[in-house]
Formats: sequence, C-alpha cells, structure tokens
Amino acid sequence: MQKRFSILSTKELKADTLAAAEGTRFDITCIPFIRIEFVAMEALAQKPRPKGTGIFTSVNAVNAYVSGRANLPEIDCVYCIEGATSEAVQALLPEATLLATSPYAVELLLHIVAQHMQEPLYFFSGDQRLSTIPDGLTKLGIAFEEIGLYKTILQTAPVKKQYDALLFFSPSAVSSFFRTNTIAEKTTVFAIGHTTARALEGLVDKVMVCDRPREASLLQFAMEYFEQ
Repeated sequence: MQKRFSILSTKELKADTLAAAEGTRFDITCIPFIRIEFVAMEALAQKPRPKGTGIFTSVNAVNAYVSGRANLPEIDCVYCIEGATSEAVQALLPEATLLATSPYAVELLLHIVAQHMQEPLYFFSGDQRLSTIPDGLTKLGIAFEEIGLYKTILQTAPVKKQYDALLFFSPSAVSSFFRTNTIAEKTTVFAIGHTTARALEGLVDKVMVCDRPREASLLQFAMEYFEQ
C-alpha cells in the first residue's frame, strides 16, 4: 500500500486547487491563520480625485477596491504583482489596462519607474504591506497616494496533528502560526515566494520555495516534492 501524505495549508484553498489532490496520496487540511477585514469605504470618500493608475500588490487589495470603488478614485491602468493578483485584476477590472506585472515588488517598482508618465498614481494597500514600493517611489520623488483598504487579522489556532508538509502563503500567516505552534522534525515547510520564506528564517531549518505566485502552484510544488 502506498504511503499517504498529510498537508496543512495555512489558508483556505479554492475548490479547483483542492481538486488537484483528489484521487492522489495527499490528504489536504486547510486552517486559515489570518482573516481580512475591509475598512469602511465611506470613510475614504473625499473630494473627487482625478482618474489615474492603480498599484496592487495583493489580491485582497483588488477585492477591497472593487467592493468600495464608488468611494475610491477611478483607475484606467494598473501595475500589479503577477499570479493571483493579476488574475483578479483581469477578472474584476477588465476595463483597466494592465501596464506591467512582476512576481516581486522590487521588480514591479522598476516597471513603474520606467513607465510612469506623470499620471496620478494610487497605491492600494493593506496594513501589513511591505514598504518596497512606497519607499521606492518616495526616494525617487514620484508622487503617489497610498490608500489603505484592508486590515490583516491574525487568527492563531493550536495544531495538534503532525503533518508531513506545511504551506505558507504570507509573512502574516507565518507570524500567526508560530505564535502558538511548533513543527515536528519530519515536517517539510513550503513557502510561496522569497518574502514569505524570509519570514520563516530562524523558525525552521529549511524552506522549500515556490517562485510561482499562485496557490495551486504551491500545492502542486509540495505534491511533486513528495512524489520524487
């Protein structure tokens, strides 16, 4: 009988992502260690802002913008992180022109700097966002307005079972998980991207990093690791 492997995802996975594990040797458990709260969009309404270009570094920011767009500046162009974020932009903001995507904020910043043509820039963010883009734009003297759209709430939960693999999708989930949990020596840790991997430094001995910024890619990466 083939050995089965248990995988814990620290976020809820989409049904089509989980479908990839059906009929395989992998048992997937999802326990979300963070939750997202949108801010009161009415509080963001000000005098009319000019139409401009939006910057998104997370799918949560895209969802929050769409939910409150009546109170937010209109955007006709977008710079964003590739993967789930760019897919959300294309699905939810099809009228906006996608100017550039990159897997990491530092690369996206280079695109913004190279292509910026004095149009108003709006950086739509959450309270746990990295400083790469706003600090970079400020240092280069490029004007922009940052609009915080959501908060990341840590949801700690004790995990009693020992899993073969743990999947992490954000530094916030790393912080939340390790507030109340440790991991067994047999557990292999997987992270989506190097930013999340850096959050795991000092907490685990080794991290397997998936450079493809999609949840389905991280799960597939983990399953392929155990199939070797």
